[in-house]
Amino acid sequence: MKKKLLPIALLSLLALAPDSAAFYFSQPQAVTLAESQPTPVLPTQKVEKPQVSPETPFKLPVVTDNDVTVEVTSARIVQRDVEIYTETDVKDIYDVGYVPAHYFEIGICYTTLDGGEWYPWPGHLLYGEYDIYPDQVEFLEGEKVADIKGTGIRCAQVRYLIEDPNTVTLPIRFSVRSFYAPGRELYSPCQEMQQRLATSPKAQKYGLKISCTDDAEKGPSLSLDEYSKSVSAEEAQKVFDVIATSEVHGEWKFVLTDIEK
Repeated sequence: MKKKLLPIALLSLLALAPDSAAFYFSQPQAVTLAESQPTPVLPTQKVEKPQVSPETPFKLPVVTDNDVTVEVTSARIVQRDVEIYTETDVKDIYDVGYVPAHYFEIGICYTTLDGGEWYPWPGHLLYGEYDIYPDQVEFLEGEKVADIKGTGIRCAQVRYLIEDPNTVTLPIRFSVRSFYAPGRELYSPCQEMQQRLATSPKAQKYGLKISCTDDAEKGPSLSLDEYSKSVSAEEAQKVFDVIATSEVHGEWKFVLTDIEK
């Protein structure tokens, strides 16, 4: 599947590049119990990946919670160039260069419950004594957008900057903490909610009808006005809450006992 790279900061930085889009997280790139600041690995360093038994087929886990299925599609160590900036003799002018760095990359595909622009919030990568923050999320092309006929699916690659690939040991723990759908410039807040309501197969199946009022200071005000008598109030409220809060929380935790060679 062809990749589409979209640079975007989840917490504080938004940057776009031609034909590319990727999340860059603003937290520290990596934290270990032994060393807190990772440094890029030079290309001359030999990388020895964790050994996988040839008798054991490479298996990728799948976890479903709160109607969202997350499938791990790949797990591997990759090398990519990262930008570095050095000061020049001219004030506030920097030279831009590149150095190779290693990442542990995990491919995932996940359910999107409506036509909103759903993003994952990945958790830390844990192995041995290392506890590493996510660094990048790169989305892949070919997304299937949810509509009244069924849920959608979106695929991405989550990357964790690692100081030394030779320290990576099995098992490796990885998680997705939640999913969220931020508002889009194309819509006002209430238009966003109505668009997602109209593209949620479960909301349409349950006959949900909502009212929404935009407020520039307090934000949109939503209420659930109607739902089908064939569903319980709890079921209808659960679907409404996903639309109203633009979030889905769950337990998508994985233990990787194999990685790609």
